Amino acid sequence: MRKADPKRIMVCVDGSEHAMAAVKYVGDILAFRDLEVVLFHVMMGMKSLQYGDPYYIPDEEVRLVDSRWLEKVKMDMRPDIEEAKRKLVNSGHSPDKIDFEFITGASSRAGTILEEVEKGGYGTIVMGRRGLSKVADFFMGRVSNKVLHMAKKPAVWIVS
Repeated sequence: MRKADPKRIMVCVDGSEHAMAAVKYVGDILAFRDLEVVLFHVMMGMKSLQYGDPYYIPDEEVRLVDSRWLEKVKMDMRPDIEEAKRKLVNSGHSPDKIDFEFITGASSRAGTILEEVEKGGYGTIVMGRRGLSKVADFFMGRVSNKVLHMAKKPAVWIVS
């Protein structure tokens, strides 16, 4: 566990317009600062996905899926990650201080985000108000709502 560092920012990305708005906000508000920005994506374990999630697979098909599926998901994310990096660099962030982490097999997106924040010593979590899942609260997405209420040490920015 690392000590929380205000110069380490985790921006949660999932390809949604809300996540990209969060990336743009970080780019605009923190431009030309010496920060380490990690674009972070959590993918649920296949058994945890629910109908309506972008990568949901019916139970009867799960056993047919292998590592090629995971590679496809990573390839699907690549354009969004490249766009996010481009937004940050165009705002004045150093390309060598922008990284991407992809966690798979999570049983809880919010729990995984908070575990990684603690392990990685992030001082700030930045998230969009809602993600790709259409199963969301009226005001705020489930993951951002859980992170906001469960986070103890880092600052949490929810961007609309």
